[in-house]
Amino acid sequence: MMKVLHIDKTKIICDFKRLSDIWDSSNNITLSLNIRQQDFDFVVRRLITSLPNDLAYSIMSEIAECENLNEELMQLIYDKGDKGCKVAICLNKNLSQELQKYCEQSNDVDIKEHYQQRE
Repeated sequence: MMKVLHIDKTKIICDFKRLSDIWDSSNNITLSLNIRQQDFDFVVRRLITSLPNDLAYSIMSEIAECENLNEELMQLIYDKGDKGCKVAICLNKNLSQELQKYCEQSNDVDIKEHYQQRE
């Protein structure tokens, strides 16, 4: 049976280490984010302080998939995130010119392909 790790802003602030240990020690687990859009900026900046961390990267790439992310936050996730974060950003339909260029010209073939498939 698939385990679900429920994540919200408070848990990221107060309980991140424990959640991260659960995430790292489970093979069959998925994320359920309950983070309001107005908290994305705070949450992403908080997660960046924990990098490199698999759970932080996973949460950031989930956030990266949200349609109405602001440009600055997308850029931050792209710059600080792992490959999964970059792929998630490149799939976003609301990319700035600059991010489109990064995705288009990425040295990573997966990132490039995902960007080209987003149409």
